Amino acid sequence: MTTYVRRTKCSRGLHQIKFHLTRSFSFPYAVTLFQLVTCHLSCHVMNKQILLTGAGLLCVYHLFSQHTLAPSAAQAMALPLSATAPVHKTAGHFIELDETLLRADGTLTGLSSTGDTLFVSEYHKDQLHGDWRSWYPAKTMLDSGRMAKAIPDGEWKGWYPNGQLRFIRTYNASKLQTVNHEIRRRHGKVTYYPITDIAKRDLPAARQLLTAGYSFRSITNETPAQAAPASLRLRVHHNTEAGHKAYLPPFTNCLHHGLYMNFYANGNVKDSGYYKNGIRDGIWEEWQEEGAVRASGMYRKGVKQGDWRHYNASGKLLYIVSYKNGRVKHTMQLNRYS
Repeated sequence: MTTYVRRTKCSRGLHQIKFHLTRSFSFPYAVTLFQLVTCHLSCHVMNKQILLTGAGLLCVYHLFSQHTLAPSAAQAMALPLSATAPVHKTAGHFIELDETLLRADGTLTGLSSTGDTLFVSEYHKDQLHGDWRSWYPAKTMLDSGRMAKAIPDGEWKGWYPNGQLRFIRTYNASKLQTVNHEIRRRHGKVTYYPITDIAKRDLPAARQLLTAGYSFRSITNETPAQAAPASLRLRVHHNTEAGHKAYLPPFTNCLHHGLYMNFYANGNVKDSGYYKNGIRDGIWEEWQEEGAVRASGMYRKGVKQGDWRHYNASGKLLYIVSYKNGRVKHTMQLNRYS
């Protein structure tokens, strides 16, 4: 047990406060906590010694941490993803580049069992870095995009085997680094990104928003994220197999920033909207497979805001749901029997 003495000054005088700490408790953090306590107590106590035992200080620490970190039930319910959603991770969060892949002049090539080219990518220091392209066995394009040190950067597109566009994503690799940096320091006095506010309430949910599993969750329901292989060759092979609806990209971490679209196999748009710094922000629209609008509305900082309009299969307006900060304010039924 170590004894420390701190002198604190307030408008009513100078106070000397003595307290004890065990070696297992961090002294710098304890001093910070002690200053918070004395800032409050010194305004009510003059020329007295206050003795805080190690147990007492630990209680203060416990209360302080609970107040700062613990999310309320309402906050947890308001998150865009459940904290229990599976998060796919690989070693170092990067895809494994198999030893059997062909390497030449900074280019990585994967071949099928028949010798056909399945994918080509630039790489640097055993990380995908540069242009990426992969093909179906029929030599039609499967996906294309650009990587920056194993992170997708810019527009990423995918196609169905019939050649129809399947999805469009827009990523930003540099913003991912910035957001991750702020999330690690999420309890600082100033934060800039709404996703950091989510991390304060529920860190696993915020981390999930930055994964490939979240990015393609609408088309990967058949393959749970935790079952996705880390091997690049196996992931591309999975995408090219007949009958598979799931898509496994050549990356595990990403940040959406820009246009987001999904398409039906017949070429019609399924849904579209925009992301800003990793969360939905702006107008969002959904369509029926036949081409009629299904729903439209607005997102602000990842939650629904304002009026959302819902339509039937023929495009007739059914009802309007009004939201405020993600919570339903009221619903207006327009065509009950349509």
